[in-house]
Amino acid sequence: MPLHVSNLQDSIAVSAELEKLLARLGAKALAAVALPPQTEVGVALMDDSRIGELNRAYRGIDAPTDVLAFPLSEPGEDGERWPPEREEEHYLGDVAVSLETAARQAAAQGHPLEREVAYLVAHGILHLAGYDHECEQGARLMRAKEEEILAGVDRAAARPRLPRTTKVGRRGEKARAYLALQGIDAAELLGAAWEARRYAHAPYSGFAVGAALLGRSGAIYRGCNLENASYGLTLCAERAALAQAVLGGERGVAAVAVVARGDGLHAPCGACRQALAEFGPNLTVITQKKEGGDFLVFSLAELLPVPFRL
Repeated sequence: MPLHVSNLQDSIAVSAELEKLLARLGAKALAAVALPPQTEVGVALMDDSRIGELNRAYRGIDAPTDVLAFPLSEPGEDGERWPPEREEEHYLGDVAVSLETAARQAAAQGHPLEREVAYLVAHGILHLAGYDHECEQGARLMRAKEEEILAGVDRAAARPRLPRTTKVGRRGEKARAYLALQGIDAAELLGAAWEARRYAHAPYSGFAVGAALLGRSGAIYRGCNLENASYGLTLCAERAALAQAVLGGERGVAAVAVVARGDGLHAPCGACRQALAEFGPNLTVITQKKEGGDFLVFSLAELLPVPFRL
């Protein structure tokens, strides 16, 4: 992810170390949220005065802040974004950071300015990619993804790697550890999936399926399978939930829970895996066959290692 960094302030010197750190950050953020390699982001380094003007204009708050994010659909302070020569087709948006505020926060927390700026830029990029912290679940997802990005560029922020899968997925403590590293609440998501299953329309197979999809914002969207006498028109629970998420304005998916009773592995079918990969190639898949019982955890990349792409 090319980061186009513009220094729009002269209060604090921008070190070569910071420039290198931000370059590494772009590549790590790209991998963390599975954005196309040609994705671009504008990063504007400001002082308190200038970011305060933006905060007042776009949030109605008459005070400086540490970071602001402007998706491509929203204009900057003067109707322009950084840099003006960007290719809009692949431009995700802009992140504005106040170096003055970042310096105060870094001093208060006892770590270098470079690390604080890296955190703020990662935070802003995640907002551009659809993450939010308005609800508790969304905040957990966002914080976990921030830590993942920072661990790739800052050794001091290193954290345990996600456990590798086995042939039958992750169970028990391995599954819970995997979910904890990503800030995902399995109980809440599985409960929503079982509730959705109650509404399944499966008169032909008798195989009722429920799904609950966790958007990057932290919101949960439910779906159930809808069978049809013309079998090809049947809609799987996962794609029903995905349609609800798109209607809800989600730009990415963090996890999906799929539940059904019976023998065998109730993982998403091939068509659903491909549909989900459009919105989260690395999303987490949780499956369960008995309400309140054990569950399996996969990453979608393990279930669909080579998705179709144009």
